[in-house]
Amino acid sequence: MTTDELMPAKPELMTAIAKASASKSREQRLYDALNCIARGYETVSQIRKNHENWGLDYTEALEMAYENLQIAAKNAIHRMRRPK
Repeated sequence: MTTDELMPAKPELMTAIAKASASKSREQRLYDALNCIARGYETVSQIRKNHENWGLDYTEALEMAYENLQIAAKNAIHRMRRPK
């Protein structure tokens, strides 16, 4: 299983980042990524309640959530230069 299959993120917000293309402005890509990170993932207390529904122990669910946050941020800045 991949981390994307089990992550506590809302699918509609994750697709906003996955569909980011070169035609989107830099600001739009960053906004979509931050929106996904801010609103798309379950809180720690929600993960604590729901981790058994995913067949994971609590620490593993937290690790996967953290990894997916990093992936979302990495995808948002993919092929972007650091601003001056």
